[in-house]
Amino acid sequence: MVVASINASKYGNYVGHYTRVNLVDIESFFPSIIDTVDELTWSESKQKPSKLQQTKIGQLILNSNPVAVNLEQSEWQNLWLNYIKDNGLGVLGWNSDNIVNLRNRFILATRYGRDEDWPSWREEVLIAELPNWLAPYLSDVRSLKQLKNIDLHQILLSTIDWQKQQALNHLCPVRYLTPAGHERKLDYLGDIPKLSVKLQEMFGTPTNPAICDGKQPILIELLSPAKRPLQVTQDLNHFWQNAYQDVKKK
Repeated sequence: MVVASINASKYGNYVGHYTRVNLVDIESFFPSIIDTVDELTWSESKQKPSKLQQTKIGQLILNSNPVAVNLEQSEWQNLWLNYIKDNGLGVLGWNSDNIVNLRNRFILATRYGRDEDWPSWREEVLIAELPNWLAPYLSDVRSLKQLKNIDLHQILLSTIDWQKQQALNHLCPVRYLTPAGHERKLDYLGDIPKLSVKLQEMFGTPTNPAICDGKQPILIELLSPAKRPLQVTQDLNHFWQNAYQDVKKK
């Protein structure tokens, strides 16, 4: 039906005047409002692309028929871009430890770095800009398994130039060199970067290590020779002067 007037009140909306109309009338008098489009989606049940040719007026679907799927490279790209928009970056491992570590390093680098011209890695921003940074990596993806196996870590790094990558590694290094000469991985999964290290390896470190040019102290998890947690501290100086004597007795 075509509605000519609506009465609105606090109790609801009421149709004042309307007339019935059929599709033949619309096709005769208003053909310009009818669109025929191909809707391309990923079928979870069949695990393959599905294409429907739909006749629509706005969002109203008048007719829908399946058509053969023979996709061009650009269509594969659009298929996966739409799939990620619908399902979020989680399908690419956004919440994996590897990516969370990188994201938190990036947040710290943008907070303490001198260069203020950093892009945003917020999920909603990245999804809005998917065609700009992700589309080229989707050209050869032909299955959901391949999609989930793309290297999001490296792709995210490629969104920043070489100088910013160097700044990221300088401000938020992946590893910390202990006084004992061993490189130990820094954990950025929490709110504070953490170093889990055997207590003996930190001998000769009177003050607490820090990253981001000394602005972000590291949380030190001191371990026994058997790698059991002994103490967690952000103040090594206080630890050596006080708690260390108790720890030695254990």
